[in-house]
Amino acid sequence: MAAEPLQVKAHITQLSRKMFPCLYSNEHDCDEAFQSHVEASHHAILSHQVVPIHKTEDGQFICLHAEFGCSATFETTTLLTTHTQSEHRKEAFPCALAWSRNCTNTFTTRKGMAMHINAKHRQIREPCPSAKETGCKATFSGVSSAHSHVRHVHGEKPYPCPLADEYDCTGWLYTVALAQRHAGICHKKLGFPCPRAERLDCMARLNSKLEAQKHLHEEHQPDPFPCPGAEKYQCEKRFPTYDAARKHMGRDHERFPCPRAEELRCSQTFSLKLSATKHAQLVDDHIKFPCLYADTAACDKVFASVGGPNRHAKYHTNHFPCQHQHHSTTETA
Repeated sequence: MAAEPLQVKAHITQLSRKMFPCLYSNEHDCDEAFQSHVEASHHAILSHQVVPIHKTEDGQFICLHAEFGCSATFETTTLLTTHTQSEHRKEAFPCALAWSRNCTNTFTTRKGMAMHINAKHRQIREPCPSAKETGCKATFSGVSSAHSHVRHVHGEKPYPCPLADEYDCTGWLYTVALAQRHAGICHKKLGFPCPRAERLDCMARLNSKLEAQKHLHEEHQPDPFPCPGAEKYQCEKRFPTYDAARKHMGRDHERFPCPRAEELRCSQTFSLKLSATKHAQLVDDHIKFPCLYADTAACDKVFASVGGPNRHAKYHTNHFPCQHQHHSTTETA
């Protein structure tokens, strides 16, 4: 039987009220819609395997301490983490599903909250880490419980390092996955040779490019910074720090004279241009130039530059008629 017009209208009205789609509709092919953004955000965290952090309508991650007045939002969870560590370090925040699940739990780390949401709200169970190898079907509320189960039920670290023979490694791990991870972190990454291995006949291998460079500087080239003017002055000297190299450059190759050397008759030179400028400023504050006729005319005026006394000297050498005398003569005439 066809639906009554009023029923159809009510249904359309109900649909029109649901204006807020799931925040992860594209990633999870979800067509759910809700009457508020808050409902949509809670649905996304509860129903999908997403980061349990609420988002604004334009996709920004909301600070975990928003309930306590923080209005900061971030494009990435990395920026949010940095903000949390600097502004809210060790401060407790509520469960992300507190509103929809009436949850009163609080946390000081995102990891702790994520584990809580998986176990209590999403009801996701962790399988036994040795399930593939042992056929164990046990599940657990958290990763730590699962690893504890492996230790007590399946033996103490039953899996050796996969590269034990190649690297003479005596490590044993609780699961195959952990054993493989151990090999990748401790052994497989030893793929970065000394940058000057052939020239120096060095057999060292390091875990990263940064460590390889550090090895080169510490073992083969303790002074990694060359003279900044090496090519111009054909200088082969090297230094442990960039500052030391710069000081050498100024001291042995390039000197900066006092900016007012000619005016102040100053012969000092400096290794840095900044030092020369500061010197000139200090001289300005302390050196004064006396009147050229100080002795003969008993003039005690002093000046900040050489030009000052020269300009002032005209008052001693030129004769200016008295204006009052001129006016007086004119009136008499």
